[in-house]
Amino acid sequence: MRGHTTGRKSFHHPLVGDLTLGYQSMDLSGTSGQRLVAYFAEPGSPEDDALALLDMASPVAEPARGPVRPARVMTTPGRPERAVSSG
Repeated sequence: MRGHTTGRKSFHHPLVGDLTLGYQSMDLSGTSGQRLVAYFAEPGSPEDDALALLDMASPVAEPARGPVRPARVMTTPGRPERAVSSG
């Protein structure tokens, strides 16, 4: 049976409280019943603010060893540009 591919799901996080996030899922070809699910908050929403707060509250990762790669900008129509690591 195939589940929903898009929708909204509610969560409760102990630090930021209740969140309702959108999601999109897709089957992974070449796998036996595995799916990739991406959760997202609408830009400017209270959920977006809560996820940003959680990101700021997360521990800082150790610096990577090896060559430094420049960040690349990923764009999605209707969403602000956001730099992401290419490594």
